[in-house]
Amino acid sequence: MTKRHARQLRKLEAKTTTAPLQSFDEALAEPTPSLAELQQENERLRAELQAHRETEATLRQREEQFKALINNVPGAVYRAAFDDDWTIAFISDAIAKLTGYPAADFINNKAQSFNKICHPDDLQRVDRVIRTAIRAKQPFVVEYRNIRADGQVIWVCEQGHGVYNENGDGLCLDGVVLDITELKQTEAALRRSEARLKLITDALPVCIGYINRDQCFQFANKTYETWFGMPAAEMYGKHLSEIIGEAAYQLVREHVERALAGETATYEMELPYRLGGRRYISGVLVPDIDAHQQIQGYYALIIDTSAQQAALRERKRAEDALKQQAERDRLVSAIAQRIRQSLRLDDILNTTVQEVRLLLEADRALIYRFRPDQTGLITVESVGDPWRALQGEVIRDSRFLSDAFRQFDPNEWTAVDDIYGVALPDYYINLLEQHQVKAFLRLPIIVGDATWGLLIVHHCEALRAWQSWEVNLLTQLTTHLAIAIQQSELFHQVQQLNGVLEGQVQETIGQLQQALAYEALLKRITDSVRDSLDENQIFQTAVRELAIGLKLNGCRGGLYDRDQQILTLTHEHLCHDLPSELGRKLSITSETGIYNQMFQGKHLQFCPLSTFTSEVRTIQTKYTILACPIFVAADAEQGDGQPEMIGDLWLFRGREAIFSEMEIRLVQQVANQCAIALRQARLYQAAQAQVIELERLNQLKDDFLSTVSHELRTPMSSIKMATQMLEVTLFTDLDREAGEEPDAATYLSSDSAQKVSRYFQILKDEGEREIKLINDLLDLSRLDSGRDPLFLSTLPLQIWLPHLAEPFLQRTQTQQQRLSIAVSSDVPPVTTDFSYLERILSELLQNACKYTPGGETITVLACTVASAESELPRQPLVTDDQVTGDRVALIKLSVINSGIEISATECDHIFDKFYRVPHHDPWKHGGTGLGLALVKKLVERLDGEVWVESGNGCTSFVLHFPSVLR
Repeated sequence: MTKRHARQLRKLEAKTTTAPLQSFDEALAEPTPSLAELQQENERLRAELQAHRETEATLRQREEQFKALINNVPGAVYRAAFDDDWTIAFISDAIAKLTGYPAADFINNKAQSFNKICHPDDLQRVDRVIRTAIRAKQPFVVEYRNIRADGQVIWVCEQGHGVYNENGDGLCLDGVVLDITELKQTEAALRRSEARLKLITDALPVCIGYINRDQCFQFANKTYETWFGMPAAEMYGKHLSEIIGEAAYQLVREHVERALAGETATYEMELPYRLGGRRYISGVLVPDIDAHQQIQGYYALIIDTSAQQAALRERKRAEDALKQQAERDRLVSAIAQRIRQSLRLDDILNTTVQEVRLLLEADRALIYRFRPDQTGLITVESVGDPWRALQGEVIRDSRFLSDAFRQFDPNEWTAVDDIYGVALPDYYINLLEQHQVKAFLRLPIIVGDATWGLLIVHHCEALRAWQSWEVNLLTQLTTHLAIAIQQSELFHQVQQLNGVLEGQVQETIGQLQQALAYEALLKRITDSVRDSLDENQIFQTAVRELAIGLKLNGCRGGLYDRDQQILTLTHEHLCHDLPSELGRKLSITSETGIYNQMFQGKHLQFCPLSTFTSEVRTIQTKYTILACPIFVAADAEQGDGQPEMIGDLWLFRGREAIFSEMEIRLVQQVANQCAIALRQARLYQAAQAQVIELERLNQLKDDFLSTVSHELRTPMSSIKMATQMLEVTLFTDLDREAGEEPDAATYLSSDSAQKVSRYFQILKDEGEREIKLINDLLDLSRLDSGRDPLFLSTLPLQIWLPHLAEPFLQRTQTQQQRLSIAVSSDVPPVTTDFSYLERILSELLQNACKYTPGGETITVLACTVASAESELPRQPLVTDDQVTGDRVALIKLSVINSGIEISATECDHIFDKFYRVPHHDPWKHGGTGLGLALVKKLVERLDGEVWVESGNGCTSFVLHFPSVLR
């Protein structure tokens, strides 16, 4: 810790030390402090304690910083007392590295001291140097030898100073000891090489010499002999001034004295040598300090730099010229930059004249602009006091203008140092005198290929010699000014064009907005008329939307009667004072000038004329009218195929206004949309009439089939009954009582019996076939009408299905076919109309027996859809009954017959009425083609679906229907 830190700590401790305790009686005599005073005193003590702690922390921090600083010093730092042994109070740890002894051995000279480790030959000298410096209150530097702990002798350099109190009394000695052993070794090596250097110095083209402290030569190399024309031996012992001359000596004397004072002196100058002539030299004087720090002389190194200095002077002149040019270029660029900061012509010109006047320190700078009327105007100027302002002055002297308005060369300029010193015309001199001008500089401003004006600089106070750089600078400025003027004019033109373009853009935007509004109006009208099939609504929508959307006085629509040549006003929408004409009939022939154009498909815009008929005039007396025809495509029956005009639209607007092309196109498009919608409406009406007629014909057909079926069924019933009665009549009751089948052979001959049996069989088969056909027709008619009720019952398919298939067992055996029935155990009881289901399966089984070849198999499968492993369901596997909330299963019935396939084309038509698969009836049973059509109708009646699948030598008819029919 330093002495200053200790003093600060003692002051803090003094401030925080409690006062001596008063006596007991005095304490009793003092008034008892209040609680608030105690708290206040407590807070004060706390604050003082906190301040003490902060100060103590700061001191510790500074102490650490001081230690870190000491440890970073490349030597041993110490503090010693002013006594005979220089007792050490503090020394840094670096002493261990320097001497080999730890720092603790030196504290209070415990085991070692500076006197003990100092070389005996140097001890007295060191002590003398230090004490002399202390007495003089000066710092000291002394070099001496130390003996390390390992016996090695090292050279050290000790630097230090005394520490004194306010009275000047010595307190202690602070210093640092540095290891300079390597430096001493280097000096010895240098001395050894001195001889070698002598050889080298003689060979160098520079003067190398040694002058002692009496300023007498003691060494000079060969170059000195060459410069001064005398041997080096003659120089030795002579004063410097005798060799170089008194004049040269006085110039270098200051540097010599600096060298003899121990300072290296460096200088460059031109010296007038007495014998060597004038030389520009570069000199370095290095002091020679011996081991006792005494200046013995100095070494002189003198180089002749005359040639280099000449080159440097030339180079400097070139550099100065370049710098001046660069500075001028910078000024030109800066002025040009300021000129181009604005695109306003006034700002550009004002900036130019202001910058030019300030740059050239002239009295006036102005710009004279040529005008189209062959006059000139001083547009802008910058003028100083007290000179007269000329801005705004118009020069009309034709003699001056004839010279000014000629075509100038871009590089042409005029510089007049004295208006009286050059041959100027009298009128010109008079003009300049009026303007107080004594010298001027004039340059043309060329914009494009024409002379735009003149840049003129006036000097009014006195004559002036214009410099070439000033002319060059203004020439560059006029070039930048011309560019800026051209840009300004272009900018002005662009602004004008922008104004025009902005107006055009606004106009275009207005047109686009109007087009968008008309497009929206057209879309609204188109959507409205196309969504309607009512002619009145179509027409009324068009006239209403047009009147409102185009802000008309009104809009009317009429329909033409081609036969009577009459126009009837059927629809109108009135917005203002237009009178109603609804229902009025106008003769087309009365105004052929209007209607002839409209019949040609052209629109017509007109105002009232005296030549119009009263019928038209009453409609359009105060209005501008746009009439647009409505054409529809010709009917197929129309021979010429030309579009037919069915009506028109009349739009009314104030007499002073007209309809724009955009509005006319909009009305034409609306007329086209109306024509399309009207044609669609008429086609729809015609189609509706055809539908009604077809429904009537279909009803007649159904009535006819029903009637015919009933009419056919009655005689067939009679025929069947007659056949049965004939059979009863031919055979005896005896045979019947015996339970035998009637046998015609008993009563007839063998030939007759065979014929009678065959005839009876034919009669019975054909009767049954005819009755089945009639029943199928009646069932189809009943199913198409949708009036046949359902009779629901619940049965298990495991019992019902084998019972249904029993009648087909005998037939399949007769035809050498196999019939297989399989019902899955997970099939729930089915609630449906079993008469429909029986009819469906019977028809499918009959078809299977009919089309399955002998030796093949007919299979009937029943399961739920979830049990069908290879079948993808066409409906949900299980659905929710919306009425009861029960889970309803989906039943799958399949009738599969092997040995036959149906092509994909035939599968698409197999459920059509009267369609029969050709060449697939091996048993030649024939059919009507109504069976599968009836199956499809019956399945749909049971809320199911049926389809056919064929491939791999099999054909399957698959039926899906719900287990519970609601």
